[in-house]
Amino acid sequence: MSQDIFGDYATLGNGATLGNGAKLGNGAKLGNGAKLGDYAKLGNCATLGNCATLGNGAKLGNWAKLGNCATLGNGATLGNGAKLGNWAKLGNCATLGNGATLGDYATLGNGATLGDWAKIGRASSRERV
Repeated sequence: MSQDIFGDYATLGNGATLGNGAKLGNGAKLGNGAKLGDYAKLGNCATLGNCATLGNGAKLGNWAKLGNCATLGNGATLGNGAKLGNWAKLGNCATLGNGATLGDYATLGNGATLGDWAKIGRASSRERV
């Protein structure tokens, strides 16, 4: 990703907001009403759904997708090709590995990790103990 805020062909939906130092990769898409926190980064061809929130310092990998109204907490990471479903939540400093999926309405708690290519289905919850 370049030093620019917007990569080539990046799009910003109506009412979407960008925090200080936030960056969008080439072909990245921010949905309507989506919020990108301070110093958050969207990788190349990554998608942030309508009304979704990417917390401060959070990172969305290349080709990753954050569903509608989903939340990626502060400092959290969604790996390359990973998917966070609609209304799903990945807690602060949590990690969803490359190609991993957290289904609709599911929650992965603060500091938790879901490894590469793993999947948690719809409406599941796993909290760090």
